[in-house]
Amino acid sequence: MLKTIKLLLLICGILIAKFSMADNKIIIADYMAYPPYKIGNAGLVKEFSALLQEELPAIEFKYQRLSKKRLMVMMEKGTPLIIPLSLKFWFDEGAELEDSAVLAEEGVYAISHKDNPVSIDEIGVKSLMFLGRVDYKYHVIDDLVNAQKLKRYSCRNENLCLTMVLAGRGDFAVMPEYVFEQYLKQQPKMRTQLHKSKKPLFIQRRSILLHQLDSQTEKTIKQYAKVLQQSDKWLSLKAKYQL
Repeated sequence: MLKTIKLLLLICGILIAKFSMADNKIIIADYMAYPPYKIGNAGLVKEFSALLQEELPAIEFKYQRLSKKRLMVMMEKGTPLIIPLSLKFWFDEGAELEDSAVLAEEGVYAISHKDNPVSIDEIGVKSLMFLGRVDYKYHVIDDLVNAQKLKRYSCRNENLCLTMVLAGRGDFAVMPEYVFEQYLKQQPKMRTQLHKSKKPLFIQRRSILLHQLDSQTEKTIKQYAKVLQQSDKWLSLKAKYQL
């Protein structure tokens, strides 16, 4: 009987240790919901996360697909995590985020109706209505809205923003070229109806965001990001997703 109790206590101890180790893993938070970062159950962020785990085996990571709302709750609780290929700008100033070297850049273009095309030079000069996703922050756009040089209406998602542009309920939306192309593949008729500006309105520079990591882990990931900039594996992955 005593041996049985000791065995049960040992098993419980092992299970508790395993759960503790799991809790100490650094979460790789994948919250983005649009291509190329998420495509079906895969996408660039998921593949990047696998590369990170492969090349930094000394750090215990745990990949987790989650919503932005869930991510914010985890950050408020002080959960150690990283957010691959994101921007500090998208989070509140008090979010306590560090960022790595820039790993990807993408131009963000104005998308308007072909019968009423909007050029970059007109934004902030003419009286225009911008259609943006609800709760999203936008470089350039937010400053113009705050300065009352641009009006904004918030849509539930990007697809609805484009639909409203076509219906004449707003002048333009903005999105990276690759994302725009994915929407056109899903709805080919839009290709003859929508206009993409010749120049990007702004450039998004994506990096690894780090939250509540110990100093050594943070240093290791930042050093790795600098090496990754010229890594053949990363360059091949970017080429695969046309980034």
